[in-house]
Amino acid sequence: MSKQTSWLQQRLESIWYQKKTSDLFFYLLLPLSSLFCLISQRRRQKLTQQQVKLDIPIIIVGNISIGGTGKTPLVLRLIELLINEGYKPAIITRGYKGTSQQWPLLVTPDTATQLAGDEAKLMAIRSKVPVIAGADRLADIQWVTQNTDCNIIISDDGLQHYQMPRDIEIVVIDAQRRFGNGKCLPAGPLREKVSRLKECDFLVSNGHPALDNESLMQVSGSYLVNLKTNEQKPINSFESVQIITGIGNPQRFINTLASTGLYIIDKKLFADHHHYVEADFSNQFKNIATVMTEKDAVKCTQLELDNCWYLPVKAKLAPDFEKRFINKVNELF
Repeated sequence: MSKQTSWLQQRLESIWYQKKTSDLFFYLLLPLSSLFCLISQRRRQKLTQQQVKLDIPIIIVGNISIGGTGKTPLVLRLIELLINEGYKPAIITRGYKGTSQQWPLLVTPDTATQLAGDEAKLMAIRSKVPVIAGADRLADIQWVTQNTDCNIIISDDGLQHYQMPRDIEIVVIDAQRRFGNGKCLPAGPLREKVSRLKECDFLVSNGHPALDNESLMQVSGSYLVNLKTNEQKPINSFESVQIITGIGNPQRFINTLASTGLYIIDKKLFADHHHYVEADFSNQFKNIATVMTEKDAVKCTQLELDNCWYLPVKAKLAPDFEKRFINKVNELF
């Protein structure tokens, strides 16, 4: 397996998720974590006081830890639910690693991935609703209200963007990694203390049976799509594959493929939001399909690649959660 992530990232993740408290590095980081928590709490108090109630409801889908938890599939499913109820939703997102010189940016399926960032491009392709990218969430909201007829907004991430008012907070939890060692950055993976969850409207557990106060979300896909031809094939038509991916939690993707019975002969893992070049695909087994996530794929469509496939996934939510979510939304109108 080729591992492209940095030594520091691997060292930190071993402390965060393998809970190696015997590591001297962990104890050196603890004072910084205490300082981070203090600054984070004071920042929240200050910015929350600056919130101004808006005429359009805001739903935030976020997390309290860094790394991928599965927010994007959940956002896409919530958009479907809102449309089915007759609402006109829009999505706002940061546009992480986008190089556009003008923000907010309306992201469409034709927008260059490098301008908007991979997650914004993916959501524009899949959601079929206005997707606005930009680090200034208040400016994003203003763009939506001034340029569309949307009547509700989902913010992809932004839980800690406390200048942004919010009507519903939904936190996604990686059921496998949970909260790691429970410490804030940098000694742990948390942006805020776990106690923050008590104030959120919904907690969604991605991947395993949820705790009593959490709703279960299962993310899965049944077919692969060829990157060059758009041909679709059932996963079970492949016997073995090689993986290339650059996402926040690659192990979940690996486990998803392995659970289908696929034999994974090689893995090449990059840092989250990696910008792909054709050289990244060198030394691959020529006769074995290379499989990536859909988020990876939106950055590779312009590359000359053969036998490369991606896995589209959808989130399945508990019916009880969907009902409670819609009821909560209806109360806002």
